[in-house]
Amino acid sequence: MNTAEIDMETELHSILEGVGPEDVQDPGFPVLVREQALPEAYYEILAESFPALDAVVDGDSLLNNTRYRLEAQRCLDDEALPEIWRQFLAYHTSSVFFDDIRRVFGPALARTHPDMARNFGKPLEEFSVGLRQPGKDRDPHNHEYDLVLDAQFGWNSPVSERSAARGPHLDSPRKLFTALLYFRDPEDQSTGGAFELLRPNRPGYPRPKPSRIDADTVSSITSVPYAANTMVMFVNSPNAIHSVTPRSVTSSSRRFVAIMGECYGGKAPDFFIAPETRTPYWWRQARRAWHRYL
Repeated sequence: MNTAEIDMETELHSILEGVGPEDVQDPGFPVLVREQALPEAYYEILAESFPALDAVVDGDSLLNNTRYRLEAQRCLDDEALPEIWRQFLAYHTSSVFFDDIRRVFGPALARTHPDMARNFGKPLEEFSVGLRQPGKDRDPHNHEYDLVLDAQFGWNSPVSERSAARGPHLDSPRKLFTALLYFRDPEDQSTGGAFELLRPNRPGYPRPKPSRIDADTVSSITSVPYAANTMVMFVNSPNAIHSVTPRSVTSSSRRFVAIMGECYGGKAPDFFIAPETRTPYWWRQARRAWHRYL
C-alpha cells in the first residue's frame, strides 16, 4: 500500500487528534503526553488485534526484556494484518500525518532546530515525505526524501530478571521526532516500564556515544507511566535524554507502537552533535607528547 493511498471512509484516528501547540510541554525538551490518546472504542479494536510477539521471533528463544520490532514497510501489504491496523500504519507514515505534526509541533520544531530550513534549502511545509526502509542510511530509498516516516509494532519481551529495557540515552541525531503509543495488556500485573525524561547533572555527556549515557550522570525530570492508550511524543535534540524504568519479573510483554521521522538529506543530516565532557583522544595524546618533551 502506498502511504498516499489512505481510504478516509474507513474509521481512522490520529494520535494528534484534538491537540494543538499549546499542549506541547517543555520540561527540558518539547514533549506531548496524552492519556486516552485514541477514542476508547477505536483503541480497543486495535489492542485486541495487536500482533503476537511470536509472529516476530518465529520460534526463536526470547531474550530477557529485549526490544523486538516490526516495521511498517513489512506490514502495509500483509493481508494477515487486520485492515484497521494497515490503515492506522499507512496514515501515520503519510504526508497527511506530517501536516498534523507541523500543526502541533511547528513552533517547537522551529525553536529546537532553527537552522532546519537553511540546512534543507526549503521550509518544513515543502518537505517530501516517504516510507522509511529498515536499512536507514544504507538504503538509497531513504535518501530520496527529506523525511522518512515509520510506524513500528514494538515489544519488550517478558522479564525473567528485573531490568530496564533501555537505559539513559539519546536517539540518533538523524531522528527528528519519536512517538510511543502504549498497548498494555490488561493482564499485565508488572511494575515499571515507564518512559522517563532525564537531564544531565552537569553540562555535556560523559560518554563519547550518546546512544548510552551513564545513569549516575543524569537525573529524572518526570516519567510517563506504561499505561494502556497513553502516548508520549517528543522532538529529538541534544537535551532529549530518556530511558525506560526497570520492569519487574513478568510473563507479559511491554507492547507499543513507535512512530518516528528521520532525515537522511540536507547539507548536515545530523540535527545535533552531543556535547562531550571527556577530553578528546587527540588532546590526551598531544598532552602526553608535550610532557615527554618537557
